[in-house]
Amino acid sequence: MISRIGWMGCFFFVACSGGDDTGDGLSPKLTGTITAEDGKGEGLVEIYHGFGFDQGGVFISYLSSNPNTTCDSITAHLQSHSGPYDPSDILVGGTCDIYYKVSSDYDGELEASNDPMAAAGMAINCYMGEGGWILETRDADDTDYYWQGDHWQGHPTAYEMSLSGGSEADYTYSLEMTEYDGNFIYEDFDNDPAGGSVGGTIDLEWCPGLGTTPLF
Repeated sequence: MISRIGWMGCFFFVACSGGDDTGDGLSPKLTGTITAEDGKGEGLVEIYHGFGFDQGGVFISYLSSNPNTTCDSITAHLQSHSGPYDPSDILVGGTCDIYYKVSSDYDGELEASNDPMAAAGMAINCYMGEGGWILETRDADDTDYYWQGDHWQGHPTAYEMSLSGGSEADYTYSLEMTEYDGNFIYEDFDNDPAGGSVGGTIDLEWCPGLGTTPLF
């Protein structure tokens, strides 16, 4: 699972209207749709929770389209797994999650606009279409749970981003994106660009567990 993260019209969520409230009144803070330009599929971005951690100039975060995620559940999700791992309690079919890392020199503030270097640390994973996570064996006898729809992964090429906070406090993260590079990672190595407006501002919960994962 870790290697796949490498590490998101309207998405599956009701993103055009800013998202529906869940039963407990929770609303998504970052919303939109990412659509592959070849018309192959689209994913809904409806980020309910974000988690972040920084230490020694390194910052990582995970933004989740699952309203039930917590720091502990995301930390467990991002750990190495010794055998097949079923992510269905964390990943919501039809939606996109976002992972972002600053590898050095994070000092409590970051701003970037259409900068390919700053965007290189972002991985947007979209689980497009319908289906589920099914246990199967793929290349090199890799037996694991795979999304049965189309799994698109990419990063933004046209975007505005700002980040502040940390050092044992929560963060404020603003992101606006409209264009993306990426590909369908289990199909071929061809570039499959995407478009779609995604934006909003979300508070990221200080989550020291992220520092224990292989991604940090």
